[in-house]
Parts: sequence; C-alpha cells; structure tokens
Amino acid sequence: MLMSDFFKKNFFCSIFFITAGVNAAAPSDIIKIHGTITPPSHYYEMYVPITVDLGSVALDEFQKTPAASETKSKPLVITVSKLNPGQIVQFHLNAKQDINNKLMIANSIAPGNAINAGVVIHEHVNRASTVISPADGVATQDTVDEAGNVSHEFTVSMTPIQDRRGIVPGKISASATFTLELI
Repeated sequence: MLMSDFFKKNFFCSIFFITAGVNAAAPSDIIKIHGTITPPSHYYEMYVPITVDLGSVALDEFQKTPAASETKSKPLVITVSKLNPGQIVQFHLNAKQDINNKLMIANSIAPGNAINAGVVIHEHVNRASTVISPADGVATQDTVDEAGNVSHEFTVSMTPIQDRRGIVPGKISASATFTLELI
C-alpha cells in the first residue's frame, strides 16, 4: 500500500488590532483575522504490505512452537522513499496486546478463530532479532540512505500465547499499525 504522510509544521497567524482611541462607550466592530495554512514542504511514500499470510500449521506441530518465537515466520519489510538523505527515522508498532502475553498481538475474538494463539513481530537489525511490543513498540532507529530510501526488516509469526495446552484450532486474524517517526 502506498501511503503519503505529512511532516508536522507550526503555522503562525498574525492578528492586528487597530484602535482609534479608548472610549467607554466605544461602538463594537468586527475584527477580521487572516491566516494561511500551506501544503507541507515534503511528502514521502511508505510501502507496507497490506496482508501477511502466515499459512497454516497442524495443531500438534503448533503446540511444539515456543510462545512468542519466530518459528514459521514470514518476512515483513517496510520501505520508505523520498526522504531527506541522512534523516534519522524510527518505526513504531501499535496493536492490541494479548492479555496473557504482552509481547504478542491478540488474535481477534470471533467464531472460528483460534484460542490461546496470537501473533508476534520481531525486528531484524545486524543479524539480531528482537521482539517488538505491540503497545507502542519502538524499533531501532534507521538512517535514510543517499537516495532518500530506508527499509526495515521484521518477521511475523503465529505462536501459542503461553501454555501450549488449551489451544483451540482456528483462524489467526490480527491487525497492527506501523507509524514512521522522523527524528
């Protein structure tokens, strides 16, 4: 999905008052206020896959998966272009945490959905893998390259929430929001 976002700008509005004198019984008048909001000076484009298909796994195999692990993960790469070279950026993750495992994104509660299963997102930087918390998780900062591009690698995995027992088979359906912060 191609998305455009805007830099935050402060806008100033000047108000001028002109008086002819101070009078206790001065008549009232309308004061005109003018200002202009200009378009942002810079646009960037962010590509985030809309869907990550985690496939399917048999219950007996799924029960062997450690909670919040990267077992059977799928890649998720977020790419941003048209940034200023050398700019420092950071991705934030926001999603509904599972109540039993705060490292995981909760599976939606709906008929036919799995129970005691969820989704975990890891980031990959310099061959290291780290879980990103669903509640405003912050990824490692990146520096925009000379062409104005930056990419950040993540993986998405479905795993048991905690205890490998009590898992009810069904669909995994979760959503997350990634936000780009310009530092």
